Amino acid sequence: MRKTMLIARSIHSWLGILLMPWIIFFGITGLYLNHQELVISWLPNSEYNEAIFRQNYLENSVSREIAQTIANKYWKDEDSLSVENVVYHDFKSLRFKKPSGYIIISLNTGHYYVKSNYRRSTFDQNGYRVHTKIYWPYIFGIFHRTGWINWRLQTVLADLSAIALVLFGVTGTIVWYLPKHRRVMRRLKQ
Repeated sequence: MRKTMLIARSIHSWLGILLMPWIIFFGITGLYLNHQELVISWLPNSEYNEAIFRQNYLENSVSREIAQTIANKYWKDEDSLSVENVVYHDFKSLRFKKPSGYIIISLNTGHYYVKSNYRRSTFDQNGYRVHTKIYWPYIFGIFHRTGWINWRLQTVLADLSAIALVLFGVTGTIVWYLPKHRRVMRRLKQ
């Protein structure tokens, strides 16, 4: 019984160390799914003012060729799936769709956005990043359902975490129960 206790305690402590970050993040994402405004209030504010772009209209609009050059800088190994004229944040824009996301270029100001499921980065007309917005609702939802923020891993990490949590619970029960069992058995022998 002593050997069982030592093995259970060792497994339980190592699983606790390995699982702690996942347990904390699963807790936060679960709390987010039930209380979005509370969790979002803990995160840094990601709002910014785009008024500066409205004051810097270009003399000549961005051409389709220049827009294509800008779009080609991102996700270089991916071809554009489509190119559309859109209005994005009240700016006439060209939107390049790639498998990993969108590159949206304002034709009148030259600033642009690189947007994936996880975040949107805003760049000025010189290519300097001026803002990044993280899409926490998407990240929290995906992580809570799959255990990772990328669907390509399917649910492998979530399944491994679930198995580890079960082992953590079983070894915790053993570590809790065995000392009590010994005391009970000693009392019965008396």
